[in-house]
Amino acid sequence: MGKLYYCTKCGNTKTGEKQCLMCQSCDISPIPEKYISYIAETIPILNKDLENDFIKNVIKSSPNFDQSAWDRRVGYQETRKHYDDILRNEMEAQSHQPECPTCHSKNVQRISGLERGASIAVLGLFSKKINKSFKCNNCGYTW
Repeated sequence: MGKLYYCTKCGNTKTGEKQCLMCQSCDISPIPEKYISYIAETIPILNKDLENDFIKNVIKSSPNFDQSAWDRRVGYQETRKHYDDILRNEMEAQSHQPECPTCHSKNVQRISGLERGASIAVLGLFSKKINKSFKCNNCGYTW
């Protein structure tokens, strides 16, 4: 079981004890046991209920604490969360996008009612767009 540490300069928490990855400081200390919870009784994490108390009474009261390093770390985390949210939304949107059954491309478009109607008006029952909803822009297959 790993031990959980924090940087006394910027407050970054991590397992291991070499150097802070956020501010490159070597001022690393173990997190007091009362602030740690365990997942499946083996993986240490910072207790969310006690997190504000830990920040106020341990991190920000440290003689090595640097407010500018703290602000950079918090800014980085917020930016990272923002980009993670954008990526998650894009992946979710792509997971709902239809895929061509022939070439498996996601570059498909819905056949509009106007396009379908025009094809039927011109070709009648010989139109290839009757009962078709999508067209692949890569291979041209319609389904």
